[in-house]
Amino acid sequence: MKVIVLQEKLHTALPFITKSVNTKTQLPILGNILLATDQGRLQITATNLETSLSIWIGASIEEEGAITVPARFFQELVSSFTREKIELKSDEVKLEMVCGESSATLSGIPASEYPQPPELKRDEKISLDTGILEKGLTFVSIAASTDESRPLLTGINLLPKKGKLLMVATDGYRLSIKEIPEEPRLTQNVVVSARALGDVFRLAASEGASMVEMCFSRSANQVAFLLENAEVTTRLIDGDYPPFERIIPTSFTTQVVFDRTELLRAVKFAAVYAKESANIIKFSVQDGLVVVSANTPQVGENKTSLTVKTEGEGGEIAFNARFLLDLLSVFPEESVVFEMTGPLAPGAFKPLNDSSYLHIIMPVRVQG
Repeated sequence: MKVIVLQEKLHTALPFITKSVNTKTQLPILGNILLATDQGRLQITATNLETSLSIWIGASIEEEGAITVPARFFQELVSSFTREKIELKSDEVKLEMVCGESSATLSGIPASEYPQPPELKRDEKISLDTGILEKGLTFVSIAASTDESRPLLTGINLLPKKGKLLMVATDGYRLSIKEIPEEPRLTQNVVVSARALGDVFRLAASEGASMVEMCFSRSANQVAFLLENAEVTTRLIDGDYPPFERIIPTSFTTQVVFDRTELLRAVKFAAVYAKESANIIKFSVQDGLVVVSANTPQVGENKTSLTVKTEGEGGEIAFNARFLLDLLSVFPEESVVFEMTGPLAPGAFKPLNDSSYLHIIMPVRVQG
């Protein structure tokens, strides 16, 4: 392989690619990325066996070929080069890189040993408005688990329902539901890796793409997201998604309307102490007032009193500070409606003027 490519193009593409590289794998080749010529462009691919990501960038192809090289070293070298043309020249096991007065070599592994994504028989193909990803993914992905021992909870459940699309994520401690008015013609529920959907969203944003093709292969249990210069292929997550409807509160005994900025400031202030004591923050709700507090016996305590609009009997409830910070950092409105039915029942958060979003956090049991 002999390719000439602009450093800027490689430098822009590699952060997307290297996020998909498995750095803890026992298979050395999965720590590599694949560089290959493809129809006059340079294709860069990473895979963790569950998800594969490919990006194509413009290049001058002098000799066809392919090689895999360590992702981290390759990215660091490209980042260190000046913004000039980079010449990449390889045989099966070595890559030579030249940029201006700088040069380097990397030992690689033959491309023939790199896992190839399956050829998908695309049984179902739909066009997905990237605005749907923007409207939903930002708000629900915060609730998806990162614990790979429970694969279903690392995914986002996409459910067509009565002419709308529901996007649902839960890690067992919190639940996010976003209703999208556009129906992208899904024929059945699917659970897609939240991480893979995040890759698609970021790639679409970088390309300025308004649409992405979503192609299913039911036989291979795979879905591919196709953009003009990128493709993400991932395995659909098997299993029955948790019956999340059961924990959605149908009534409340206390309702509070917060100002998002004020609540976020109070939670951040309490989190300074909470991180020293199981990360617990307490809400004490009275008539027209909420006290947000944290108590760490070895350090001290702090509290912030917020004047708010309240309805109902009031009471106390405690939450994980990180869950509150995650939610408030992406919350779509400045008016946050909070509803509770007791100290041990799920707390519900939703926008005042938007019934399409609901976020539920399980409370923490505290002594006293």
